Amino acid sequence: MGIDLLGIWDGTYYTDGLWYMPGLFDLNGSYAGDEGVGGPEETKSVTLNIKWQGRFDRFYYALEVSPFYGELAGAQEGSIPVSGFVNRQGFIKIALYSDAVPVAAYVHQSMQDWSFNSFIKTHGGIHIMSGKWAITSWSEGVLSYMLGTLSVSRKLSLADRASNLFDSLGAMLQVK
Repeated sequence: MGIDLLGIWDGTYYTDGLWYMPGLFDLNGSYAGDEGVGGPEETKSVTLNIKWQGRFDRFYYALEVSPFYGELAGAQEGSIPVSGFVNRQGFIKIALYSDAVPVAAYVHQSMQDWSFNSFIKTHGGIHIMSGKWAITSWSEGVLSYMLGTLSVSRKLSLADRASNLFDSLGAMLQVK
């Protein structure tokens, strides 16, 4: 058994709203990449709804993961489609799909990647997924990025609890 992601995860989304451009210099030739442009800072209540999860399949080098898809609501106007993979140990990688992200002034975005990585932790009957997301954009030799956090949680289902109990009992009964 692996981690069941299906259902609604509630939590918060945060960003300072700034785009950073490493390697950017101002008109005087001084490095300006550490100064973000844009804003404002935002903290929002969000819902991550995982609508489908596939079975765990083995890929190269014994990597075993389960694909999933769903949507993130509350981070922007409308919902954001998401998809990704989770392994049996709880490492999760999510791709977020959006063309409505504000762009930095005078920077045309032609390519963009928005991703989130985390380990799912279980405490007191609750799955917790908390970590950092990053949007990386590049166009005409200019790289820019925006950072933020996402923290969502969901109560374990009865099936999750039973699976955890059987996994624990099986581990205790194994002869070493």
